[in-house]
Amino acid sequence: MRIIRVSQTASTNSFLKELHREQSFKESVCVIAEQQTAGRGQKGNVWLTEPFQNLTFSVLLPDILIPLENQYQLNMQLSLGLLKSLQALNIPKLSLKWPNDIMSVSYTHLRAHETRGNL
Repeated sequence: MRIIRVSQTASTNSFLKELHREQSFKESVCVIAEQQTAGRGQKGNVWLTEPFQNLTFSVLLPDILIPLENQYQLNMQLSLGLLKSLQALNIPKLSLKWPNDIMSVSYTHLRAHETRGNL
């Protein structure tokens, strides 16, 4: 998987979508941002982050096409997998806010992922 790190972007999802339009990736790509200034939440909500306080990333898997009716189930499974991984790292008082926000004791959002269907 190719990993692209940026210090700041409006939205990791928008950044990856535009980059894919320009370069048409054949490999899996993950864009990670230290800060996201205009991320999108559910129902048009803005999702802002503070530098180094959140996991903000988007992943493109170009060879995997997931039918629309299966995307929510995939999102739930990935969120649960990430939650288990973070629990294994002993991050305190984790909870899951569906469909893809993981909260810690400090209530910092850890964005679980974005699936290809959202791009």
